[in-house]
Amino acid sequence: MAICTVLIPFRLREESSLREAQAAISELLECVRTREPEMLTYASYQQANDPLRFYHYMEFLDEHAYERHSTSAHLRRFVERVVPLCAEPPDCIHLTQFRRAEPA
Repeated sequence: MAICTVLIPFRLREESSLREAQAAISELLECVRTREPEMLTYASYQQANDPLRFYHYMEFLDEHAYERHSTSAHLRRFVERVVPLCAEPPDCIHLTQFRRAEPA
């Protein structure tokens, strides 16, 4: 069983949509946290030098867990709210781990 790792970068079109997007992200992460037990990590990062740019980093127990996430009602609501605010459609990048450093 291989962990499914996904990175989704996206950029908002206008600064005026920042609060709405942040609220939608907070709602999504709470739903993921409480409704997706096979989610190992789900983090939303905001780029320091470009606050309109976000990165969602996810690790799921396996591909099936990711598929359940990608078809969930809470993700569908998030997409309906946030994608229209984006400068371009978000990209979904599946990652394969090359190497990992663990604390000494």
